[in-house]
Amino acid sequence: APPGLEALAQQLHCSPRTLRRHLQELGTSYQGLLDELRFERAKALLGQQDWPVYRIAEALGFSETASFRHAFQRWSGVPPSRFRA
Repeated sequence: APPGLEALAQQLHCSPRTLRRHLQELGTSYQGLLDELRFERAKALLGQQDWPVYRIAEALGFSETASFRHAFQRWSGVPPSRFRA
C-alpha cells in the first residue's frame, strides 16, 4: 500500500501542507499522482498477467472490485475487461 500524504511528507522531511503546495504548483495532487501510478500499474497487469480483475484490484489496493472497475473506466474510458480484449 502506498504511504498516505502525511507519511510521504514525513519521508520527504516537509509538512503535509508544504507537500500539497508543491504538488499544486506542479499542477497535480497526491491523489492525482496515486491515480496515475495505479492506472499505469493496472494497464501493465491487464496486459501482462492472466489475473482476474478482482486480483488486480486487490494488488492495487482497492477494497472492492467494483471500485477498481469504476476507477479504471474513469481513467481510460473503457472497463478493464474491454481494455484487456
